[in-house]
Amino acid sequence: MNLEDLRGSQVGDVALLFDDSTVVSAAFHYHAQIAFAHTVNELIRLSGQSVPMHWDPRVGSVEWWRVIEGTVALLHRVLLRERESGLRPDLADSTDERADVLDKWSAIARWFSNGLHSPPSQLTGLVVELRDFRNSFEHATRASTRTRKHSKLAEAPAAANVADAMEAMAICVAASAYFRYVLPGTDLMPQIVAPSREHVMFEPLDVVAREALFPMYLRLLEARGLGTDISLYNGLGQIRGQALVSTALIVRYEDENSLPDAVQTIDVLSDLGTWVETRETPDPGMFRLPSYGVRSQQ
Repeated sequence: MNLEDLRGSQVGDVALLFDDSTVVSAAFHYHAQIAFAHTVNELIRLSGQSVPMHWDPRVGSVEWWRVIEGTVALLHRVLLRERESGLRPDLADSTDERADVLDKWSAIARWFSNGLHSPPSQLTGLVVELRDFRNSFEHATRASTRTRKHSKLAEAPAAANVADAMEAMAICVAASAYFRYVLPGTDLMPQIVAPSREHVMFEPLDVVAREALFPMYLRLLEARGLGTDISLYNGLGQIRGQALVSTALIVRYEDENSLPDAVQTIDVLSDLGTWVETRETPDPGMFRLPSYGVRSQQ
């Protein structure tokens, strides 16, 4: 049997369940874990401690955008389900799954408020600027300067630092709070793994940000004699209205297809380090930069 034959849902996977048993993956949950890991490791580095592997505040900022994008995509699926079921017949909506995320953002607010409300302009401005940050970073324009009106994100994403990861997280918290209770009985604020030496547990992102990360961020800056204009956004509102179809967010408690037990234990990091030592290594205490120049095949 090949590993490819064992693909399937894994323990901890989160998905949206419709009343006809249709299951849709809740991608925003996974992106929240990645965004949180990048951001926390950048705070650790800001404290002067070293961190294993490579973490980046720009990637963290992009992942916070993907949390918003994933939530919007999930709620748009609910909108389409209601429309296909003939609910809210007096509302006009022509968006489909291929629509731009900002078109979906606006459509969701109109749909679930029965056409009475649009997203708050300040919140939309923040979301747009985080979207533009992501586009500039991941495409050829990443070094270009963007016009900034609403957020405190870096005008040049290539120059961003941990302050931008914190600002992106603040925008994500505000956007998540806006959609938080649109699905009856469900709280859409992302749940993230709260770091602990003794416990494994999830906590709502807004609580962790407000009670732990932002106070820690301020202490780290104070220790270096620095300040910041970045803080959480409050009072940007919640969507007015709720979905009419029945849904629930579910969490898988076991792997769909379990792996066979390993017959031996392999230390991946140790073996990788052994391989590295076979390469042409820099002198002790030295550091070799990335080299993208053409060289002979090895």
